Amino acid sequence: MSQLELLIEKMSKSSPEAVNTLNSSNDTIVEYLHIETDIEKKYLQILNDNKENKCLIFLCGSSGDGKSAIINRHIHKYQSYYDFHVDATHSFSPNQSAIDALSNEFEKFENSNQSLVVGINIGIMINFINEVGYKFEKIQEAIQNFLNRNTSTENIFFINFEDYPKFYMEDNDIKSPFIKNILKKITQQTEDNPFYNAYLEDIDKQHLFIEHKNLQLLSSEHIQNNIIHLLVISNLKYNQFLTSKSLLDFIYTLLSSDNLLIDELFQNKTNDIIENISKEDPTQIRSFEIDKFIIERENKQADKELTNLINHLNSVLNMKIFDDTDAKTLIRTIYLIQGIEFENYYINVPLKEYIDFFSDTYWYK
Repeated sequence: MSQLELLIEKMSKSSPEAVNTLNSSNDTIVEYLHIETDIEKKYLQILNDNKENKCLIFLCGSSGDGKSAIINRHIHKYQSYYDFHVDATHSFSPNQSAIDALSNEFEKFENSNQSLVVGINIGIMINFINEVGYKFEKIQEAIQNFLNRNTSTENIFFINFEDYPKFYMEDNDIKSPFIKNILKKITQQTEDNPFYNAYLEDIDKQHLFIEHKNLQLLSSEHIQNNIIHLLVISNLKYNQFLTSKSLLDFIYTLLSSDNLLIDELFQNKTNDIIENISKEDPTQIRSFEIDKFIIERENKQADKELTNLINHLNSVLNMKIFDDTDAKTLIRTIYLIQGIEFENYYINVPLKEYIDFFSDTYWYK
């Protein structure tokens, strides 16, 4: 196993190290990948503003959003001011339910002068209201107000991941600084990037595998931008749920595949995100020119312009990634590198209709 593959494995949700990687500030990879988001900044602001006030703070989000990661990252700095119930979906013993554990935390909070921070999801909030009667009326009223989007309750704060979307529109385009920064951190060619250092170490030892080609492909800004657009589409069109954990697992799947990232992005059926992205596979678009192009490639018809195109793609991506490449891989590649300007017969004639279609469909100018 290459050094790069060892690091890539840590992003997998099924990895034995996944929980520590995503929730432990002692792990060098999670430290490197950490990006301070707007919701984390808001969380820290409320912690700092209320050090001297007794308060209850709810960090609300779905499983995998990163509630535990944010809370654990700052526990040591604030533990003299706050108690922490990191994950309200769990209890502390086999004989105790998650609601019982949460009730115990609220009881301690009400009977002490210490503030409390709770990481929680909406489902647990609803279950808590329904199951505990009227034991914690002020807290229950505050939760109900939050769920109903009504007025806030004094000294009870709700910080909700849903109020901090991963995508937004700007200048007629979709932006996602969070995803963009993760991709940039994994692929940037800097000394502090453990992925890049592992890549160089493997190359030095001549240990070159598919994951090295895939990292090189992912390093292309054009490919990154188009991946982000596909993630937007999967979210808006297919209600794909995107969390920090699922995004890291998505990147792991792309990099660790036995296939080129370009094909894996549209054909893996084991990853939920890719399963939805695959419904947008550009090879599913039918036209006379596209069908003719595919048939000619399948028949191995010699073509100088196609050879020039493949050589240019290798040049643009700084590695000999394509050789005897099949038609579907080429079509997917041309879609994923939209925005690169170069002259070629296949860009200007047979695939122009195709590229124009996707330019309009995916909000490119």
